[in-house]
Amino acid sequence: MQKIFQIIIFLSSFYNYCYSQTDADYIKKGTELEKANKLNDAIKEYDKAILINSNSIQAYANRGNVKMRLGKKEDALKDFNKAISINPKIATLYNTKGIILDELGRSTEALAAFNKSIALNPNNAETYYNKGLTYANLGDKLNAVKSYTKCIKIDAKYFQAYINRGNIKNSEGKFSEALKDFNVAAKLNPTFALIYYNRAVSKAGIGDTINACVDLKKCKSLGFKATDELMKQYCK
Repeated sequence: MQKIFQIIIFLSSFYNYCYSQTDADYIKKGTELEKANKLNDAIKEYDKAILINSNSIQAYANRGNVKMRLGKKEDALKDFNKAISINPKIATLYNTKGIILDELGRSTEALAAFNKSIALNPNNAETYYNKGLTYANLGDKLNAVKSYTKCIKIDAKYFQAYINRGNIKNSEGKFSEALKDFNVAAKLNPTFALIYYNRAVSKAGIGDTINACVDLKKCKSLGFKATDELMKQYCK
């Protein structure tokens, strides 16, 4: 009888301990574990938060993000769908849902999610950037460029949008236009090696092989290894 009594006391104490913590406490612990790259442990903390508060949007969203990092995309999508079902008016949830859908190869659904995010918050540059990525994956260069341009209009310092827009212009033979994008990107982030590689392609495209070589050397000095073939062509 005493053993049973001790077990009951233990279980009662454990229950009281769990529920003396709030969902915010577990979310905080989960976030700290995420930062420490202890992802499975972070999920356990978010599970506890959800056990206490099944309507915790933050817990579902955080857990979904961790599952994405672990490559569990379908499970991540379920978490974001759950968060959206609790509050369907949070733009960032749709943005992340769109990213997941795009990575799952469900591009049409991804675009719908990005459009919903934009409808809720038309001033988020990141959503237009992600939308551009999806259009680019679909081979729709026209709408990809439109999306990157909108991203830049909202945030003129979004250097990745300049790079991606420049790459499309390079692929279309619009080297002078591409060069302008890469020049801006290089000013915004002068240590991003890939800018110089892409800009070298633009410069070579307009016949400026001397400065194309300069960019390729700069690119290589920043640690980008795939410059050798172009350097053979332009650094003679």
